[in-house]
Amino acid sequence: MNTRLKVGLAGAVHVNMPGDDRGVIKGFVAEMRGLAGEYGFDLVVWDKPIQSEEDAEKVRRFLDDEEVDFTMLVNASLPFGRVMLPLAKAKSRLGFWSLPEPTKTGGLQLNSFCGVNLMGSLLSHDTSRAGILGNWLYGSPDC
Repeated sequence: MNTRLKVGLAGAVHVNMPGDDRGVIKGFVAEMRGLAGEYGFDLVVWDKPIQSEEDAEKVRRFLDDEEVDFTMLVNASLPFGRVMLPLAKAKSRLGFWSLPEPTKTGGLQLNSFCGVNLMGSLLSHDTSRAGILGNWLYGSPDC
């Protein structure tokens, strides 16, 4: 019997954000693989960006089938709110991770922090998960 924590990891993006959100996900996954080894948890990764409600349903089924204990959604950019609908039905607890903007000037490249706010707000209004709120984190995995 495996007693290690099993963490599911998926990244959500917005198709029209100008930043490299897909590259952000790849870097994030690499860092999390290192942390999984260092801290002794199993990491289950969905390696395609979530762009739609249909994508999110595939992710939910995959992570439920893998029996993850905790699902971390990386908001690599500001995803469409509808991706939360299937993810809210996940068997695991949920967490949301936001990353800093890659630039300090000019227009927003990712708008990741707003993505966390949106996902958390939608989850908190889902009555099927009453009393089960998601956790959120901000920053890079190495901080």
